[in-house]
Amino acid sequence: MFNFIFILTEGDHDAVFLYRILKANGIKTYNIAIKDYPAPVNKMFMNDLSSSVNEELNIDAINSKFLPHRVMRKNDNILCIYRTVGDAQEETALFGGKIEYDGKTKKKVNGKKYNHKKSLLGTVGQLQMSGKSNTVCISDADYITDEKIKSDDTCNEILSFIGKVMV
Repeated sequence: MFNFIFILTEGDHDAVFLYRILKANGIKTYNIAIKDYPAPVNKMFMNDLSSSVNEELNIDAINSKFLPHRVMRKNDNILCIYRTVGDAQEETALFGGKIEYDGKTKKKVNGKKYNHKKSLLGTVGQLQMSGKSNTVCISDADYITDEKIKSDDTCNEILSFIGKVMV
C-alpha cells in the first residue's frame, strides 16, 4: 500500500527548491510511465490529460497544469510536488517600488515583506547562469550544495514537516 503525499508550491522555483531539499536528503526521483503509477493515481493522471497524450510518456516529458511538477519516492511514500501559479501582476508590482529596510534580513518593497536571502539567491544565480530563470538557477547552480541544504535550519524544518506525513 502506498502513501501518496500531494504538495502544493506557489511556483516553479519553489517546486524545484523543495525537490532539491528532498533529493539532498535521500528521497529519489520517481520517473516512470504514467500507466505504471499505482492505481488510482495513474487513472487520475490520465483522466486529466488530453486523449492525444501517450500514456507511455514520463511525467517529466509532459507540460500540464494537472500533472505534478516532480514526483519522488521513499519506501512506500510517493510525493507529488505541484506548482501553482502566483499572481504575475502582484509579483511585478512588488519590484516596481521603493525598497525599505527593517534593520534585519527582511525588507519591504511597495509595503510588502520579502526575504533578502531569497533575493540574493536569484542575484547570485544570475552571475553564474546569466539570463536563466530562477528555477534553472536553483535547479542547476553548483553553489547550492547538498551540504548547504542539509545544514540550513529552514530546509530542515521543511523536511521535518514533510516527514511527519510519511510512513
